Amino acid sequence: MAAAAAPVSPAGLSVTTSVLPAFTPAELAATPSAPVTLAFSSFFDDLTRQVQAKPVPWDGYVRASMISAADVAMIQAYEQESRQGKKDLLATQADAYAALLLRLLGALVREETVQYLLALVDQILDENEAFAAALFQQSKSDPSLPLAPFLKLLQKDEVYAALAVSKIISFLLCTSPHPVEPNVATDIFDHLVKLLSHKNANIVDFAVQIVQSLLSKVDLRVPFFDFQGGKLVSSLINVLMTQTSPQTQYQVLFCLWNLSFEPDVAKEIQKQFNIIPTLVDVAKGANKEKVIRMVLAFFRNLIHHAPYENTVPMIGSKLLPFLDVLRQRKLQDTDLVDDVDALQQHLREALQRLSTFDEYSGEVRSGKLEWSPAHESETFWKQNANKLAEHDSELARTLARLLMTATDPTVLAVAAHDLGQFVKHYPAGKKLLQEVGAKHRLMEMMNHENAEVRYHALVAVQKLMSQSWCVILDFSSLSRVDQHASSRPFFRAIGTCKSAG
Repeated sequence: MAAAAAPVSPAGLSVTTSVLPAFTPAELAATPSAPVTLAFSSFFDDLTRQVQAKPVPWDGYVRASMISAADVAMIQAYEQESRQGKKDLLATQADAYAALLLRLLGALVREETVQYLLALVDQILDENEAFAAALFQQSKSDPSLPLAPFLKLLQKDEVYAALAVSKIISFLLCTSPHPVEPNVATDIFDHLVKLLSHKNANIVDFAVQIVQSLLSKVDLRVPFFDFQGGKLVSSLINVLMTQTSPQTQYQVLFCLWNLSFEPDVAKEIQKQFNIIPTLVDVAKGANKEKVIRMVLAFFRNLIHHAPYENTVPMIGSKLLPFLDVLRQRKLQDTDLVDDVDALQQHLREALQRLSTFDEYSGEVRSGKLEWSPAHESETFWKQNANKLAEHDSELARTLARLLMTATDPTVLAVAAHDLGQFVKHYPAGKKLLQEVGAKHRLMEMMNHENAEVRYHALVAVQKLMSQSWCVILDFSSLSRVDQHASSRPFFRAIGTCKSAG
C-alpha cells in the first residue's frame, strides 16, 4: 500500500507528527491531575476562621420551629469532638450528617448561618473525603441532591459564600462517578467568569485553583473551552497577563495544559485566541523554570495533537531562537530539557520545509513583526502580494489591525511598509484599506514621534494615492488630518505620488 501524503496546513506547510518524538503509551494514558481540595489560600482560611468565630442562634431556630432540638444536638456533638473523634463519628453517622447539612442549607437563609454551614461542609470534606459519597447517597431520595442547595447559593454576592460554594461544588464534581450535567456546568462556569474577573487578586487566585481542579475532570474540558464563545479561556489568559505571581502564572498554565490534551482544543485555541505569541512572551519573561516548563509542555501538546494549526505560528512567534537560548542554560528540570529538545527538533525540521511566504504569514499572525528579509524583498512582494488578499484578506486585515493596536515602533513601521507594498503590487487592495480604516491611520502615523514610523507611513500613503482618483478622495478628507502637524508631509505625498510605485 502506498504511503499516504502528509496533510497540508492552511499556510501550505506539510507537517507530520513523526518529526516530534512520540509520547510514550504511559504519557498518553496519564490524565493530568490537580488537587480536588485547595491548600494554598490563606485568604480563604482567614475568612473561614472569621465565620467560625461568629455565634449561630440555634436556640432561636428551635423556638421558631425552623429546626429541631435533635438537629442542634447533632451539630454540637460533632463540633465538640476532637479531630479523631469527628472522623469516628462520621464513620458511623455520615449519611445522617449529610442529610442534615443538605436540609439545613436548603431551609435556612440568614447569611451568618449559611456561612457557618458552608464552612462546616468544607471542613468535613477537607478532613474526610469519603463524606462526598454520603452526600451523593442523598440523591436516592431526591435526584437534585447533593448539588441543588449549593447551586442555589452561587447567586450570592457575599465573598465567603461565593468562594466556599465554588470550592464545595468543584470537589463534588471532581469526585462524582457520573458525567457533569450541562446545566450544572453552565452554572459553575458562569460563576467562575465572575470570580476570575474580580478586582481582588486573592479571589482571582482562588478561582484559578478551582479551575485547575475542575479541569482534572476530562468531560469538563471541551465544555469549559466552548463556554460562551471562549469566555473562560479569555479570562484565564487575562489573568496570565495581569498577575505577576509566578505561582498564579503556573496554575493558569496548568489549566491551559489540561485543556491542550483535547485534540479539538489543540486545533482551535491558537486560531481563537492567538495564544502562542502571548505564551512565548510569558516564557521569555519568566523567572521560574516551572513557568517555562508549563509553557513548553503546552506547546508540545499543541504540536502533538494539531501540528498544522500550530507549527507556523510557533515559528512566526520566534519560539525557535528562544529555545536555542534556553538550551544553552544549565536547566535543572529534566522534563523541561526533554520538551526543549522535542520542540527544537520539530520546528527545525518543519522550518526546512517552509516556504518564505509560510514564514512571513506566521510572523504576521503572531504580531511580532521585525525586518526579516521577506519584508524588504521586491521579488517576494511581486510573487506574494496577492496572497494577502486570500481567505477574506486575512493577512492584510491583520496588518491593518496591528496599525491600530501595536505600540512597538518596529511593528508599526513594518506593518506600514508591508501595506504599502501590498497595494503597490496588488492595487485592488486599496479599497480594502480604505474600508478598514488603515488609510486614515497611516495618515495619522505620518506625525508619529518615531522617525522610522513616520517615513514608512508616508511611503505607504504615497502608494495608496498613486492614482488620481485617490488624490481627489484624500483632498476631501483633509479635515481629518491634524492641519498644523501633518498637512505638509501630506501634500508632499500628493506631489510625489505619481512617481511612487
